[in-house]
Amino acid sequence: MGKTIIWPVRLLPSSLAIAMLLGCGPTLASSGLELNTIEVLGNQTRGFESDAIVVYCGEQESFSSGDASERYNVASIRKSLVSALYGIAIAKGLIDPDASLKSLEFDDPLHPLTEQEKRATLRDLLKSRSGIYLPALGESESMKRRKPPRGSREPGSFFYYNNWDFNALGIIFERATEMRLGDAFKQWIATPVGMEDFRVDDVIYQEANQSAGLRMYRFYMSTRDLARFAALYANGGLWSGAQLVPIAWVNETLTAHSTVPYGIWDGYGMLWWYKRNSDTWWGLGSGGQRLVINRGRRQAVVLMNNTGQGTISRWIYRNFGSSAPDWEAFAIQDILAQETTCGGSNR
Repeated sequence: MGKTIIWPVRLLPSSLAIAMLLGCGPTLASSGLELNTIEVLGNQTRGFESDAIVVYCGEQESFSSGDASERYNVASIRKSLVSALYGIAIAKGLIDPDASLKSLEFDDPLHPLTEQEKRATLRDLLKSRSGIYLPALGESESMKRRKPPRGSREPGSFFYYNNWDFNALGIIFERATEMRLGDAFKQWIATPVGMEDFRVDDVIYQEANQSAGLRMYRFYMSTRDLARFAALYANGGLWSGAQLVPIAWVNETLTAHSTVPYGIWDGYGMLWWYKRNSDTWWGLGSGGQRLVINRGRRQAVVLMNNTGQGTISRWIYRNFGSSAPDWEAFAIQDILAQETTCGGSNR
């Protein structure tokens, strides 16, 4: 069976709208895109590897394909989610982004930090510039190959996409706020933007092992919920008139603080990737998880792939599954580029 395509009823021809009322046509949804754009999206995405796709225009869901309610492992998109939580916690006075690991009395239980490493600040970790090169859960083989020798870089001086930084940020957040990540995300973001599927226990933890001293957190989210988060950032942290994520934090995190010396990405902000030619910001996860925002057009796109939700299904995916390719997200961006804006201000 093909993927379910959701269309905006107010833009459909009257004959098709009548057919839908009789149960013969596509599912209905609100819209912020032109009908022709949605038709092209439907035709283009029908053969995609991605299992679910949702497009937002402003605060309106404009296109959906696949089962957008199914929860998937968002993989490294978790980092962009935590970036937003940090911005809110900083605004609440719960976290000082310029605090050093030494002042926070934070350490790696298996690999005690040196005095140089303890000088790294939370802002350094958020930019993936800590200069701390230790074993970490969730590292890919390419991350291990690129990792500089320990002690070779001063904190803040060099960009390396570092799971040690990302895992440490999760632990430090929970200690500083006295909230679990799932509780904070539910209270501060999921409920205010009206997410339909997120539960606090959709954030799970992989405990440290004999080689990596810090535990790792994972987020499981539905495509439609993750798309609401993407739309929140595309709208400058504003939702239904409420400034959920401070605009100054959105601007700071969506600024390229580093150039990326490899791959197709041009810059890295604070747990977000930047693509210059389309002026878009990306959350990227293994398996083809993609979150894309265009602030200028107030558009947000999420593509998700089922990479397994348990031990058996993850094994099946790793051995027999296919990762959704980047070109699918780029193809959608090319289609959406025909639309100038979703209206309103991107702040």
